[in-house]
Amino acid sequence: MTTAQEVIDHFAVSAGGRRLLDQWRRDPHKAAVVPDVLAHESRVVEAASLAEVADVCRRTEHALGEVKRTDAMSVSAVRDWHPPHPTMFVLHSITEEAGRIPTWE
Repeated sequence: MTTAQEVIDHFAVSAGGRRLLDQWRRDPHKAAVVPDVLAHESRVVEAASLAEVADVCRRTEHALGEVKRTDAMSVSAVRDWHPPHPTMFVLHSITEEAGRIPTWE
């Protein structure tokens, strides 16, 4: 298992890194995100093998199906969408909650 604190201890080692971490923690736009990220623990993602990831990639559909990027980006609500939680964090959390690497289906 890897905790958020272990990640911080490993990556926020320079003065600049610690300053950016502190700015992120104090950013009012991140108020809903910070507690979730700091409480996050990785077990499933950490234990997943490359073969498991490759298998899921072969079995899953593309998240947007047949939608072309240019079509998606022509919709302002899609193009200008900035959720408080980064998509990668949401997917990581879903993986941990599900206990397996999810597919889009």
